[in-house]
Amino acid sequence: RELTISVNVAERQLVDQGLADRIDELLRWAGIPPSQLRLEVREEVLARHADDANGVLGRLARLGVGVIVDDFGTSEAALTRIGRLEVVTGLKIDRTVIAQLGRDGIAEAIVAGAVSLGRARGLDVVAEGVESRGQIELLQGLGVDLMQGFHFLRPAPGGVFDTWMSDLDGEPAAGFSGV
Repeated sequence: RELTISVNVAERQLVDQGLADRIDELLRWAGIPPSQLRLEVREEVLARHADDANGVLGRLARLGVGVIVDDFGTSEAALTRIGRLEVVTGLKIDRTVIAQLGRDGIAEAIVAGAVSLGRARGLDVVAEGVESRGQIELLQGLGVDLMQGFHFLRPAPGGVFDTWMSDLDGEPAAGFSGV
C-alpha cells in the first residue's frame, strides 16, 4: 500500500467549480500521482452539499483522487445520501467515537456500521485517533483495517519520520495508515 497525502476540504472549496482544475494543476506541477491524494470532507458538509460534491469531487475522482468522509459518526447527516455518493472512496471514523470504544456500546455500533457500509460500497474505513493497543484490538475485531493515531507515531520533525520509514524495510507498521 502506498503512502498517501490527506488534505481537508473546506465547505466553500467543495462548491468551487474550479477546485478540480487547480488540484490537477498542482498535482502535475508537484509530480504527485492523483492516486496518492485523499481529500477529506466532513460528513455534515458532504451531506449538506451532496449534489455539488458529485460534480466537483466527481471530476477529481475521475483523475484518481480519493475522497474520504471525515468525522464519520459525529453528525446526524443522512447516511443514505453519503452512501449513494459515487465519488466517496473511504470513511474516516472520528477520534471522539474511537475514544469511547470499550466504554460505550454506541461507539462500537457506529464503527460496525461504518465497516458494514464500507464493505458494501468497497470503501476504505479508517479509524483516527487510535491511542492504545486495546483500541487496536477492538477495531480489528470490528473489521477495521486502517488506523492512524499517536499509538503509531506522534507528531515529529521530518527527519524522525524519515528514520522511522527507513527502519520499516519496506514493511508498513501494523495498522499504519497514511490516509
